[in-house]
Amino acid sequence: MKRSKRQWQAFGRRLKWQLLAVFIVTTTLLMGLVSLFGYHQSEIIIQEQSSKLMQQQFQQSEYHIMSYTNEVGKIMRLLMIQEPMQNYMLSGWQAGFQNVEQLWAIFDYANMMMQNYNYIDSIYYYGDDGTALGLTERRQMVSHERDLSLPWYQSEIREQTSKHLGELLWFGGYNNLDFSIDKINPEEVPVPCLTAVCSVWLTASRCATVIVNIRQDAIADSFSSPDVDERVQESYLIDQTGMIVAHQDEEKVGTRADFQLSELAEEPDAYLMRDNIQINYYQMEEPDWMIVTEIPEEALYENLLSLKWWFIWLSVGGLLLVLILYVYSISRLTAPLTRLRIAMEQMENGTLGEQLDESSQNELGMLGRQFNRMSRSINDMVTQIRTMEQEKAMLEKEALQAQLNPHFLFNTLSNMRFMAKLGCSGQLEECFDALGRMLQPLYRSEGELWTLREELDYMSNYLIIMNVRFGGQLDVEFEIGENLMRFQVLKFILQPLLENAIEHGFAASGGEGMIVIGAEQKEDCLELYVEDNGKGISEERQAFLREQLSRAESQNEMYRDHVGIVNVHRRLRIHFGSRYGVRFESVQGESTCIWLRMPLLSKEASKS
Repeated sequence: MKRSKRQWQAFGRRLKWQLLAVFIVTTTLLMGLVSLFGYHQSEIIIQEQSSKLMQQQFQQSEYHIMSYTNEVGKIMRLLMIQEPMQNYMLSGWQAGFQNVEQLWAIFDYANMMMQNYNYIDSIYYYGDDGTALGLTERRQMVSHERDLSLPWYQSEIREQTSKHLGELLWFGGYNNLDFSIDKINPEEVPVPCLTAVCSVWLTASRCATVIVNIRQDAIADSFSSPDVDERVQESYLIDQTGMIVAHQDEEKVGTRADFQLSELAEEPDAYLMRDNIQINYYQMEEPDWMIVTEIPEEALYENLLSLKWWFIWLSVGGLLLVLILYVYSISRLTAPLTRLRIAMEQMENGTLGEQLDESSQNELGMLGRQFNRMSRSINDMVTQIRTMEQEKAMLEKEALQAQLNPHFLFNTLSNMRFMAKLGCSGQLEECFDALGRMLQPLYRSEGELWTLREELDYMSNYLIIMNVRFGGQLDVEFEIGENLMRFQVLKFILQPLLENAIEHGFAASGGEGMIVIGAEQKEDCLELYVEDNGKGISEERQAFLREQLSRAESQNEMYRDHVGIVNVHRRLRIHFGSRYGVRFESVQGESTCIWLRMPLLSKEASKS
């Protein structure tokens, strides 16, 4: 039943969700593909436009950088042709007026250059024999002895310069203190620089080198704007090895770029998308530097992202609106089927007569009308069957009760006739009083149940009659707790069993024996038992009685033989159901015990 209910419930859900799923998947897939393709093409267009704009900026930046390098080239030539410088490099330091005068002329000229061109940080002169001069904004440096142990003579720059005498070479990644002649002051802060180096011949065998350090921030300002946030755009200059030689952030000068130059060489469009960053680059002809600008996707696609979110929200809103309309349409379509499913579930659970709306003129309305006719027919049929079953049960109860009372009255009157013959008037009077008390509840009490106490009171009158008959030889004991007296039992349910115990157990012995009547509560059931120590029942008779009880459970017929135990069993089954009834055990020549099982009913529960 549960499986069938789940199948009915799954029917409506499958119909709705399958149609809904097809619509959502189709619409979403189509909108998603169009949006994805459009968004991807927009990204490519923005990348290309950004690259073109950056190439234009790079050309302007190259012009500014070339202006610096050309100016530095002129300055270098002026510094190299200065006669005092050449004479000093040839002679070295000497303690004489003429030598000092030359030295001051060199410093005055270099100082003038630094004042005229404020982007120059320092100027150094090195002779090939260890003679060295240096000038910074704060101090002048002179090597009084020819010292080939100075850092310059062990540097890579000197090695490359010696291979290209007379050429102007550019180097990055150094600071102004890397060429210092004197001992460096710990408090002096190094300044990252771009270094211009050129060697000039003094004689056929002697040469000198002039070094001009340009502050890298001056070059960095030529290709990047200080007003631009680095999170939006980051520009820098790298040399042919990939090292950063100029950057707005001085801490990054001298570090390596996050990419390989070979990666840029593989991109013909002058930009590279890497790690959600667009890397734009421009190769300068002279010097051999490359300008690089990195733009994060957040900044690159800022407007596109805003447009994307608008498009997403509009798409989601449109999809929700279409989905609502679609769900409404599907609900109108499947509502009759849902009502039909619910009505059939109720019918399956026992609720009959359910009717559906017949106003619809489509196929679903026809289905509803057919269901209504079927529901009415089933309801009428079940009502008729129920009425017939109730009438049948009532007739069977009345037949059982009618069969019980004449049987008992016949036996009782027979006993009283026997006592009249014997002339026992006192006992006969007692029997008449007891019989009257027994007959009173048969005709005055209403209902089919009463308390166990009332049943025992009724039984006491019967025992009076039986003890009179057998001369008081019956010994009856009760094993019933006071707490069980309030529970409801069927009327007259014990009397047939007590009668059987007396008639079949003690009749041959003149009524001498013991009968125990007891009651026990077992969970939600009440069990009564009647036990005697009479002659018992033979094995053949027990088999016969069990067959009679089994037939009484499966067939609707009355049994004239063995009225007591069979009728009691049948009454319990009719009133309370197949869970309840009679069972017995007997040992021939020793004892017989009969149990009655019925529900545990209080008086209040039976009324409700």
